[in-house]
Amino acid sequence: MRAIGNHAGAEKLRERFLRRMWSLSAFMQAVKQRFSQWLNTRDGRAGTLWEGRFKSVLVEGTARTLATMAAYIDLNPVRAGIVGEPGLYR
Repeated sequence: MRAIGNHAGAEKLRERFLRRMWSLSAFMQAVKQRFSQWLNTRDGRAGTLWEGRFKSVLVEGTARTLATMAAYIDLNPVRAGIVGEPGLYR
């Protein structure tokens, strides 16, 4: 914008980016939207990238319950055949 003489427009855009830079929520939204648009165009698909794939679950209980949940998560790459042992997964 500055190259074509639109200094006011460039400054307005700069301020918008600076405001967003300090908001993790706004940053993640922008990344997710742009990546989804690119992937949808590349693969001929539609919708959000993580649509219905992930969910959040509150785990309450004893240390044993949390340890069981952590083991389940850590062993997923092994069960999927991606690695032979959990420590090898990135």
